[in-house]
Amino acid sequence: MLMGVEGEEAVTGRTGKIGPLSRPAEMSAKRPWYLVGILVLLYLTSQLDRMIIGLLIPMIKADLHISDFQISLVQGLAFAAFFSVLGLPLGYLVDRWSRRMLIVAGVFTWSIATFSCGLTLQLGSLMLARLAVGAGEATLSPAAYSLMGDVVPHRRMGLAFSIFGMGATLGNGVGFALGGLLLTMIPPGGLALLGRHFATWQLVFMAAAIPSMLVLPLVLTFREPERRERLASESRPSLKGAFGFIAKRRGFYLPMFVAYGVFLMCALGWLSWAPTYAVRSFHRPMAQVSFTFAIFAIFAVCLSMLLIGHIIDYLGHRRGVADAHMRVLMVVSVLLGSFVILAVHASTYPAFLIAVAATFLCLGVAGVGAAIPLTTPSEYRGIVSSIYLLVSSGMGYGLGPSLVAGCTDLVFHNEARLADSLTVSMLVLSPIAALLFWLSCAPMRKAVAEASVWRKQS
Repeated sequence: MLMGVEGEEAVTGRTGKIGPLSRPAEMSAKRPWYLVGILVLLYLTSQLDRMIIGLLIPMIKADLHISDFQISLVQGLAFAAFFSVLGLPLGYLVDRWSRRMLIVAGVFTWSIATFSCGLTLQLGSLMLARLAVGAGEATLSPAAYSLMGDVVPHRRMGLAFSIFGMGATLGNGVGFALGGLLLTMIPPGGLALLGRHFATWQLVFMAAAIPSMLVLPLVLTFREPERRERLASESRPSLKGAFGFIAKRRGFYLPMFVAYGVFLMCALGWLSWAPTYAVRSFHRPMAQVSFTFAIFAIFAVCLSMLLIGHIIDYLGHRRGVADAHMRVLMVVSVLLGSFVILAVHASTYPAFLIAVAATFLCLGVAGVGAAIPLTTPSEYRGIVSSIYLLVSSGMGYGLGPSLVAGCTDLVFHNEARLADSLTVSMLVLSPIAALLFWLSCAPMRKAVAEASVWRKQS
C-alpha cells in the first residue's frame, strides 16, 4: 500500500516482492502520507497558542500585575496539568474508539479554549482557559501515534514521525511570525470591538484560535485505518493488559519516557524564555525577535527533523542499530544544553543569534516517538503513547518554563539574571537527559527483539 514495489510491507510490516503495482495500488500508496500531512497541519495549529504566549509575557504581566513565576504557571503548569493527566484516559479511548472523532472533539475544544484566553482579565480565569486548551490538545498525539503506527511501514517510521514533528516546528515558526505580525498590526492600546475594549494580547489569543478551526474539516477526509500488529487479534484492549505489558518492559519505557521529559524541560525552558531574554539583554523589540525566531524555527528545526529522522532510519534499518533512537537523542541532549549556554553568554546580538540557530538545530527530535510503534502492539499504542506524553509533556511543559522562572525569582531574586537561570538549568538537565537515554539503549534492543516475535505472528 505504500512502498512502490514492496507492496506487502505497508500491510504487514514485512517485505514481499510481488511485482509491479497496479494503478489502484499506486494511488493507495499516497494515502498514508496524506493522513500524515493532515496530522502535521493539526499539530501546527495546536502549537500556535504555546509559542504566542511567550511573545505576550510583558503585556500579560503588566495588565494582570503578576510575576515571572506566575506567568510561567500560565505558560506551563496550567496547560500541562490537563494535557498530561487527561492523556491517560484519552489513550485508553484511542485504543478502543474512532481515533478520527477523538481528534475532531479535541480540535474543537482547544480552539474554543484558546479563543477564551482572549476574553479574560484575571489570572485565575486565564489559567482555567489554559487548562481547557491542554485538555483538547491531549487528544492529538496519542491518536496520531496510533494512526501512523498502523499505516506507515517500519523502515519509514522515523521519517514519518519526524515529518509529524515538523508540525510542532512549523507551528513554532508560524506562532512567532503570526504573533509578531499581529503585534505590529494591532495598536499598542488594543481595540474596541462589540462595545468592549480588548488589549492587544487578548486579540492575539483570539486570532490564534482561528487556524485550527479551518483545518478541522480535513480530519473527515480520511478513513479510520484498520488496526494491525496486535498481540491477540480477537481480544479487546484493556487497561490491565496494557499495564501488564508496560510493567514487563519498564526497564525500557521508564528511562526513555523520563529522558525525553528531561530533554523537553531543557527545550521548553529555553524556548519559553529565549524571546524575553533577547528583549531584556539586547533591547530588541519583541516583534523583531519573534520574526527572527520564526525563521530559525521553520528552517533550522525542519532541516534537523528530516536529518535526524533519516539518521535514525538509516542506523536502524540499514546498519542494524536497534537502539538508534536512544543513541541519537543522547548526543543531541548534550549539544542542546551546550548551545543554550553559549547563547546566553554571547556578548553581541549576532553571536547570540548564531548560538540560537544552533539550539534550534537540536530540536528536531520527534523521531524518538517512532520507538513506540516499533516496540508496542497496536492495541496498546494509545495507552503507551499517552503515558509517554504524560511523563514527557508533564515534565517539559509543567516544569521547564517554571524551573527557569523559579531560579530567577526564588534563587537569584533578580529578573536581570535570567541568563544565570538558563545556565543552571542546562548544566543540570542536559547531562541527566543524556544519561537516561544511554540507560535506555540496552532495554530498547531487547524490546525490539521481543517485538519481532509477536509481529511475525500478527
